[in-house]
This record gives sequence, structure tokens and C-alpha cells, in this order.
Amino acid sequence: MKFAYAVTTAAMLALAACSNLAGPRPPVSEQLITATATIDSVNKTDRIVQLHDDQTGQAYTVYANDGIKNLDQLTAGDVVVVEYYDATAVSMATADSPEASAAMVAGEAPKGALPGGIAVQTETIVVEFLSYSDGIATFRTPDGLTRRTAVKPELQDFASKAHRGDMIQVTMTEAVAISIAKAPTT
Repeated sequence: MKFAYAVTTAAMLALAACSNLAGPRPPVSEQLITATATIDSVNKTDRIVQLHDDQTGQAYTVYANDGIKNLDQLTAGDVVVVEYYDATAVSMATADSPEASAAMVAGEAPKGALPGGIAVQTETIVVEFLSYSDGIATFRTPDGLTRRTAVKPELQDFASKAHRGDMIQVTMTEAVAISIAKAPTT
């Protein structure tokens, strides 16, 4: 469980680092999601793990990249606890806003421990606001792409006050942590 607390703390610190301490805090949307799944099979050669969600029964196939250490310790029947922290902060950008930025922090289970890892990624970009209607915002990214995205309810007031041509700074912090618990014996 210390691992779960570590990811939550790391994600909160990463999000706090993105906020503007000198001015009012931007609208923030955040959610911690925890799911438990049982491993059905592990192909250690191809690094493919098949598992199913214990609550919904939905099957998933996951590719375990080289960042996932100790894969050889996983076997069918192991229970995987996944915690995913998702936070998005949105604020108006000033004329002298910094350029797009990104940061990534990662950690892994020590050699010999059960498999696990943590990754926290923060990205800030300035986009041109185009429109907002019925919970959907349209904006143009610095590379010229026009994108549409659903606006979470807690950010809709912010979006409804923006005008075409406004420069909006979007900061997204996402964190994922995976820890392993042995399946109960029967």
C-alpha cells in the first residue's frame, strides 16, 4: 500500500507544481481510479499479459514494455491492482506565456520485488480557443491541428467564458501506478 500512497503523493505534487502560485488557482478536474484484475496468462517472451477486470469481467491484453521490471514473477491467477490518477488543470494564458513543456517522472520496483511501477507525466501547451457548445470545446494546437474535446462539468463555466481567439493554457498531469498482490489461496 505504500506504493499506492507514493503515486498519489507524486501526482499531487506534480499537479501542484503546475499551478500558478502568484494568482488564482485554475479550474482543476481530478480523479483517482482503482481497479483490480486477475492475470489469465503471461507470455514472457513477447511480454504480453492477458487479464480480466474482476468487477466487470472484461478481458484486456497488455504489452509490458521494457520499463516493467520483474515480469518473470507474474503468473496466471495473480491479482493486479491498478491505480490511475488523472488530473487536468486549465487556465488562461498571458501574452508572454511559456512555450509548450513536458516532464516525465518514472520509478520501478526494485530487483527481486513483485512487479510494479509508477509514471507521472505533465504537459503544458497553449492553444487557440475556437468555440464551446454543449460541453464540447474546439481549439487549435500550436502545430495547427483543430481538435474537439469533451469538457468536464467542473470546467464548463471556464470554457463558456472563453472567446474565439483567446489563448488558453492547458496543463495535463497524468499518473499511473501498478502494484501486484498475490491471488488468494483456495
